[in-house]
Amino acid sequence: MTDINQATPEQPEQELPPLPADYKWVAIKDLKKNKLNIRPDAEALQEIVDVLVAEGASGMLAPLIVVPTDDGPLILDGEQRYLSAVAAKQTHVQGLIREDLVGKVDQITAMLRTLTRTDPGKLATATAIRNLALEGLSDAEIAKKIGWRKPKVAAAKKVAEMNPKVVADQRSQGLDLLQMAAMDDFAGDKNVTEQLLNEAERGPLHFDRQLKQAQTRKALAEALAARTKELQAAGVKVRAGWIEASMNKTWLPLNKLQHDGKKLDAHAHRTCPGHVINLREAGGQVSETAWCSAFKAHGHRQVVDGAPVGGKMTDKDKAERARVIANNKAMEAANDVRVTWLANLLASDDVKGGENVIAEVMLSQTLGHLRWKGGQRELLATLLRKKKNAELAVPRRGAALTVRFALASALAGLEQGMGRESWRTNDRQGLAAAALLLRFCVANGYDLADVEKIILATVERQEAAEVAAKAKAAAKPVAPKTAKTATAKATPALPAADPIAPQTVPDGPEPKVTVPDSPAELAEAVEREPALTG
Repeated sequence: MTDINQATPEQPEQELPPLPADYKWVAIKDLKKNKLNIRPDAEALQEIVDVLVAEGASGMLAPLIVVPTDDGPLILDGEQRYLSAVAAKQTHVQGLIREDLVGKVDQITAMLRTLTRTDPGKLATATAIRNLALEGLSDAEIAKKIGWRKPKVAAAKKVAEMNPKVVADQRSQGLDLLQMAAMDDFAGDKNVTEQLLNEAERGPLHFDRQLKQAQTRKALAEALAARTKELQAAGVKVRAGWIEASMNKTWLPLNKLQHDGKKLDAHAHRTCPGHVINLREAGGQVSETAWCSAFKAHGHRQVVDGAPVGGKMTDKDKAERARVIANNKAMEAANDVRVTWLANLLASDDVKGGENVIAEVMLSQTLGHLRWKGGQRELLATLLRKKKNAELAVPRRGAALTVRFALASALAGLEQGMGRESWRTNDRQGLAAAALLLRFCVANGYDLADVEKIILATVERQEAAEVAAKAKAAAKPVAPKTAKTATAKATPALPAADPIAPQTVPDGPEPKVTVPDSPAELAEAVEREPALTG
């Protein structure tokens, strides 16, 4: 702890403005309660009342802050003390007269600064911020006045319009203004709000991931609904959702059909009675594919190469496909939340193990492919909290800034390799990069998502298999030297391949890259297939 009596280096003389307040006794009968007060719950405090009864007006140590007006002195701060003085039957209170705070904006800002220090999540805070906006201040101007970021100001304005009972309930469950504003977008969906509250109990990162998934689903549903309405208005038939493989006896996408020896596309096929646009979610986006619902009846011929296989999906196939889709969505949300978390971490002064990450990325043969390249520029800008098109250059001053830049570049390279299917990859380099990234995050206090834990579990199984293989090789007895073995040793042996765990996906099949030969593989292949735009 710093010793306040210890001599300190001489500081340059600071130019101080004159103090704006006049300290005096103010008659209680003249004081006016402020209609702009952002604390509607103000009431007399019995502890203050007791002190004032015992010691008189001098027993109140903190003066009221008062603004002079044409109608009399207006209370800016200290309404509870004023009400306590009234209850104690006092005639005067101590007051600081602030002529510099006559304007409404100045008054609200002064009260806000006091309240945000005590409880920044109160509805009163949100209401005051909304009032500043009504006075014509932009989010940026409000943020500058009270020391917040613009997204939090926008969230506060939104919370001010919410049902006070809902706000109080969510506040009692520990939600902050940003979380409450996000929850309001799903006020009519009980399932989503319950999921968000459950994840909030697990921690803020779990809430953020669940929120990201809910926002993605909502945006997709809105986009699907809008596109469906647009197509139907143009007289186009629309089929939503997955098209079962068993329908392929009559249904086929146009990229697997031809007519009179020519390939079909959505424009050429639009007059066919069987023309249908299939709209569904694929890869976190709206997939729009043109199909024919009765290709044989309308004279089309199926393209033989790459033709799909018929047959219904079993319940087991459907369950596995549902698991893959759910984990893919969870991975997408986890990736977004983790990048934001890393940006916040890099902005702090408490980063652990950064030098090790830099060395691993720059020197490791396994991760050498992740060195800086142009494709990581956008991620690097995000991690450094810069605009996407900002000029990025190595800092020329300060070793700490240079190390931070190098670490952000290394992390951007690692994040570049993280995709929606990273949880089930069997690529050794990809797994090594993901493990390095996630272990660094955990060492700095990151709370892993369930889908991220699958990656580390896979790597740990591979590492255990490697240790076991080395131990087995070391325990193998050495054959006695003979002329035959000596001759054999003269020929250099090929290096042993690194052992790879045969199964990298818990409780499910490995990803296939061959032609589908089962309904489950077909479903997965169609989901990954690039969608055609009608």
